[in-house]
Amino acid sequence: MDIMQNYGADERRYAEAAAWPELTLARVISQHKDLYNIITESGELDERRLQNYLKLKKESRYEGQSSREIESAKIGDMFGSKSAMKKTRDFYKNKK
Repeated sequence: MDIMQNYGADERRYAEAAAWPELTLARVISQHKDLYNIITESGELDERRLQNYLKLKKESRYEGQSSREIESAKIGDMFGSKSAMKKTRDFYKNKK
């Protein structure tokens, strides 16, 4: 029996999860303040480890890119475009 079935995963959940193969099916099993314990098919995971994993996964996108390419990708993630970043910068510059 799959460990996720002990926490309520059924065929419907697996079918829904199949639509996003890049994600992992998980379930929150407990919460204490801002920390969550999550169960996945490979076992239990606390939120700090999950956040570290997600950070490493995000950073691995930049592997093999030049510093200019990394900068452009990060600006795109944060602002959408370089012109939007410049508009934001100018807004806060003129706010003073």
